[in-house]
Amino acid sequence: MLVGNSLGAGKLGGNIAVLSGAALGGSGSIGSGAGSAVNISSGGTLAAGNSIGTMNINGNLNLATGGNLGVEVAGDGTTDLVNVTGKATVAGGNLYVTAIDS
Repeated sequence: MLVGNSLGAGKLGGNIAVLSGAALGGSGSIGSGAGSAVNISSGGTLAAGNSIGTMNINGNLNLATGGNLGVEVAGDGTTDLVNVTGKATVAGGNLYVTAIDS
């Protein structure tokens, strides 16, 4: 699922579960505040940004063992970002970094 529109930003509320084989990516806002969470299961992927961009999680982020976080780094040093307003829990997982030209 891609969060964002033609301007590169969008909103998605509530709790989100990203299961094995699925991906959640883009720029914009996810979650509806306290008590909401983005849960990345083993084999699921959170891919922040749309090219270089920021994904804002308005709530908690839970990255399970075997979950994946993918980010891009541009030649000018800018990177994708994940901004979490609640608690970020990382139980293990994989970080995938892709170098891009900008």
